[in-house]
Amino acid sequence: MTLLSKLRGLLAGKNEVVQPTTAANAPVSQAKPFETVDFSLPVSQEDKELVAAIASAILVHDDSDVTVQVKGITEIDLEKEIAAAIIGAIAAGDHPASQFRLKSIARID
Repeated sequence: MTLLSKLRGLLAGKNEVVQPTTAANAPVSQAKPFETVDFSLPVSQEDKELVAAIASAILVHDDSDVTVQVKGITEIDLEKEIAAAIIGAIAAGDHPASQFRLKSIARID
């Protein structure tokens, strides 16, 4: 039924029940959730304490009334971060209006 014939039917006083198309009832496919690439490395307790002490000393500086609490320390895998930056730069050069998500990084020896 076309829109024009439906409007004519409404103006003439005919109330027709229109069945929805089957495409409207089709289930929507859910996209698979993205896997995250872990750029972090395990950090020893000794390294965490050293970094926390240095960061606190830098943040407090000369103001003795300041209290600093370091909640977390994460070491980043520089090789993965560099690889992601290079891949993103190459992909953006080919498609500058697009967005890219790096799903995994594997070392090939």
